[in-house]
Amino acid sequence: MLKKIIRNCIEEYQKNKIDTLKEELQNEIEASKVNDTDLDSQSHRYQALTAEVDTSARVVEAIAAMNHLKKIPVHKSKSITEGSLIEIENMILFVGINTQKFHDLGHDIMGISVSSPLFKTLENKSAGDMVRFNDQRFHVLSVK
Repeated sequence: MLKKIIRNCIEEYQKNKIDTLKEELQNEIEASKVNDTDLDSQSHRYQALTAEVDTSARVVEAIAAMNHLKKIPVHKSKSITEGSLIEIENMILFVGINTQKFHDLGHDIMGISVSSPLFKTLENKSAGDMVRFNDQRFHVLSVK
């Protein structure tokens, strides 16, 4: 049950990220509409168009991540794989897509992808295992 709730929190986080990026993109599109005869405006327009291209790419990446998240099967596993919910000291990790750490349901939550160095360290570990990552040791409390 907790796994589904956390997954929904991450989906909501990603949805908000996409909405924010789309709003940022709209602002950059508006900023690129300037007077073409003014040299300062042309310079500003170039900067705005560059930002627009960058933000467009980030929107595409965020949507692709959301689509990937929706395809991850919900399964029970004793060892850490894609789709696992991992409880460690002071944090819950969901293996699916990368997210910034955020606080919800009284927990710090973070999404990690299977290509992340942290996942590579955690892969196939189980509840009770002690893990070392970036000179820090932590205990895997549970895997769901």
